[in-house]
Amino acid sequence: MLLAILVLLVTVALLIRTEWAQNILVTEATKRLSKSLGTEIQVKRVRVSLFNRMFMEGTLVRDQHKDTLLYAGALKVSITDWFFMKNEAELHYLGLEDATIRMRRKDSTWNYQFIADYFSTPGKPRDTSARKMNLVLKRVELKNVRFSMEDGWIGQDMVASLGYLDLRADEINLEKKKIFISSITLNDPSFMLRDYTGNMPATKTRKKVSSPPIASAGALQWNTEDW
Repeated sequence: MLLAILVLLVTVALLIRTEWAQNILVTEATKRLSKSLGTEIQVKRVRVSLFNRMFMEGTLVRDQHKDTLLYAGALKVSITDWFFMKNEAELHYLGLEDATIRMRRKDSTWNYQFIADYFSTPGKPRDTSARKMNLVLKRVELKNVRFSMEDGWIGQDMVASLGYLDLRADEINLEKKKIFISSITLNDPSFMLRDYTGNMPATKTRKKVSSPPIASAGALQWNTEDW
């Protein structure tokens, strides 16, 4: 009996390392998630090297109006070996190719809010005893990426795109709010900002962001989080 269990575990371990089995698992997972969210989520192909590398091809997420929320031709991630057993994970490489990210709203609700609501767990007490993982980023490579934020509620659209970005860092530490960049290569960047009359009723006003005084810990108007 014990031998049979060991053979089964080894077989499963070997299968899960194959691209064929990984794609079956991801296809089933995206089908279930699509059904739960009431929208379309697709991943054309995935390849995972346990437990530090992942490649995803043809990732598509639509919003509840069947418009594209996210499309990524290729997503590549390389992280510290056995990262889930360590307090600090070093993200060696994050790559994104042929990607479009489209955030939009005509009223007070963004098109991605249904995803945020699905993964949030309101009322669940926080486990303060759990170890907090600190993520340290080393390199980001983006090719043909476009980001748009269409805010018809406030009345402001923002579009940013680039042909290529290669950012190499000594350290990008989100927890410590530190960024030390050794080099940046940037080709064909573009940025557009447009203001117009939005759908927000005249009785409502935009929230004013209060900036701390410059003398307060060296914080500035455009760096209120004191990075």
